[in-house]
Amino acid sequence: MDLVDLLEAVEVKKDEAELACVAPMAGDLLGQALVQAAVVPDSGQLVAAGELPEGRVAGAQTPGQDDDADRDDDQAAGLDEGEDERLPMGEVPEQQRRQQAEADRDQARDEQPDTNWKALGTALWVLVVDHRFLVGLLPVPAEYLAKHWLSPRVTTMRRVRYPVEQFSPEERALLAPHFTNLDRPVFALVNLPETVKGALFARYSRYSGTVRRLYLEEFAADAPSGGRPFDDEEGARAAQLYERVFVGYGDDSIAQVGGAHIACEWVSNILTKLLQRGRLAAYLEQSTRYIPYDKPLPDGGYRFYRDDQLGPEFGAAMDELFAIYSHSLTAVEAWAAERWPRGTDEPEGAWRRSISAKALDLLRGLLPAATLSHVGIYASGQAYEQLIMRLMASPLPEARAYGGMILTELQRVMPSFVSRVDRPERGGEWISYFQRRRERTEDWVARLGLDRRGAEGDGAPSVELIHVDGGEEDLLASCLFEAANASETEILARIDVLDREERAALLGAMAGDRANRRHRPGRGFEAVRYRFEIVSDYGAFRDLQRHRMLTCQWQRLGPDLGAGVPDEVHEAGVGGDFERALEISRNEYERLSAAGLHEQAPYALSLAYRIRYTLDLNAREAMHLIELRSGREGHPTYRAVAQAMHERIAAIHPGVAAAMTHVDSSVEPRLERIMSEIRTQRKRAAAQSE
Repeated sequence: MDLVDLLEAVEVKKDEAELACVAPMAGDLLGQALVQAAVVPDSGQLVAAGELPEGRVAGAQTPGQDDDADRDDDQAAGLDEGEDERLPMGEVPEQQRRQQAEADRDQARDEQPDTNWKALGTALWVLVVDHRFLVGLLPVPAEYLAKHWLSPRVTTMRRVRYPVEQFSPEERALLAPHFTNLDRPVFALVNLPETVKGALFARYSRYSGTVRRLYLEEFAADAPSGGRPFDDEEGARAAQLYERVFVGYGDDSIAQVGGAHIACEWVSNILTKLLQRGRLAAYLEQSTRYIPYDKPLPDGGYRFYRDDQLGPEFGAAMDELFAIYSHSLTAVEAWAAERWPRGTDEPEGAWRRSISAKALDLLRGLLPAATLSHVGIYASGQAYEQLIMRLMASPLPEARAYGGMILTELQRVMPSFVSRVDRPERGGEWISYFQRRRERTEDWVARLGLDRRGAEGDGAPSVELIHVDGGEEDLLASCLFEAANASETEILARIDVLDREERAALLGAMAGDRANRRHRPGRGFEAVRYRFEIVSDYGAFRDLQRHRMLTCQWQRLGPDLGAGVPDEVHEAGVGGDFERALEISRNEYERLSAAGLHEQAPYALSLAYRIRYTLDLNAREAMHLIELRSGREGHPTYRAVAQAMHERIAAIHPGVAAAMTHVDSSVEPRLERIMSEIRTQRKRAAAQSE
């Protein structure tokens, strides 16, 4: 095999195959500096993790032998086109592989006729065999060296040693299906039930060996033979460990090291907020901004929550709301197409999508909170346990029903993680505590007269900064703390002598050069906290509530804070229908409330109705929320909230606000109107407090 054969054997189909890198292992480095470790397999050969290629490599470099780079460079310089210097390789027995390598070489030369094969570099290669390092110098074309060996994709290795555990062939056969490699210190666990993976990690604190050895000793015997085990076959060992540690001792930490994906479909927009209340989980929800809800379901009827307890009047009201939404959508799309005609260079598909998005944005306020959505959840066992118990304790029947269904499905895939929920002395007592706490809170609200309804329409969009903890000097001290060798008190004293310009320069340095909004400063920005009270439509609240690194508290949705109708809807000629839908929605809410169905009454209200809520967040999370939600691609209602939050922070902490360099302060007519309403409401509130 010649040089080009060797190089191109690792570049099958134009870089689809990467160089197979072998991690450093315990052994003698032979006194040489380890620059690059690589094994070059034959063309087309697939090498599994932890295995060696079948092709041969250059002979071992003996201890103390110097690398004669000059001699190799001289040899390389003397090569003529087509006269490739052969490496001291053993013969490859498969003639077919050699022919294929020659064919690959010829094809590569045809595709890159200008390659200067005389320009060679030298690369040190290392192969590890039975804990011995085989080292040699490989003449490499300079272009190839720059493209592959000096690429960031290949990591330069230092002289790092770590223990390498030995496994017998039988043990390797047991481990291979469940660990991504058997000879490196970093690996993933695969093809195991979540409870087994969690149990393996839970044993880390009491087991002196490695997790692969632990699996062999304590868990391998439970694994079914052949194929991936179904997750409810978690194994006797894992089940016993959870019973003893999780249930017996109450050590919740081991319920944090296993997770599951759960899909909750056909849930109301009221329930979506309860599902997404927990912080330590990931959620994805079907969007009312990008999906039209104008088509009936396959089995008939529009997409809204149904319950016989709500009565036939509820179904009739919802049908009418969706009918108004459906015909209004057609009218608004036609108006928008005339208002924003397609440009000469604008692709028709992109233009049509933008027109559809504009219409959906303007009309989503028509949809009732009973509109059905889908929510995907990924969470740990501990987070699911809390979610299920919150749902079970809810006064909303829909929430309790979905809590039971989530529990049933998790008992199939990770039963030990949720084993406490349906035990009366554990989950039962916990659920009762949640219920008693809610009831006592409601009693005190009534005693204090805080449950009285205001006059309808009293509310208006508003964003008020009602509390601040900490100042910019506290933020600066916190930013410097980890790099300093002094107490925070001393750091604050040093900052106190800085003038305004120096403080501004320091804060700018702590924020850094932020190329995009995802570049956020460190935890020092968490030393300052803001609490906002916000009144916005329910649609905007739905989007802002998803930020889980803050504390969001919200009141029950009702009609008393009013609703807004976009001016563009009136321009499109459907403003009267929009207002009629709001009236239908409010009337059905009042009917349900009068029937004693207080928890279910919000189902009837359109998303345009307003809700009062608080967002309590530190400056770092405020930066994330404001920069993300102020973006021009966002909905105008929550863009207005984000911009107003930025204005309020700038009024008291201008340096913090200035660090939010990716806030989009651009406006459009609807956004400008909402911002005007927010500012007017702020002035009115300030005048009343004087």
